[in-house]
Amino acid sequence: MLEEIKFRFIAGTAIEEAIQVARTAARIYSCIVKFRFNGVNMEVCSSDDINEKVTEYMSKLKGSKKCLIKKT
Repeated sequence: MLEEIKFRFIAGTAIEEAIQVARTAARIYSCIVKFRFNGVNMEVCSSDDINEKVTEYMSKLKGSKKCLIKKT
């Protein structure tokens, strides 16, 4: 099993950049990188495709926003 490390990104970081940095770290350290980005939990491995991870992020983000909207 791969080790896990957690990352934090500063405000203003684009999701594409965050995933790229996480994937690079996963490759260097042979681990899984976990981080929370705008309320969405993400995991990135060394072999992950950046575009697929961005799509996954957007899907999770849309799903979480639906849960926050209350009908009155």
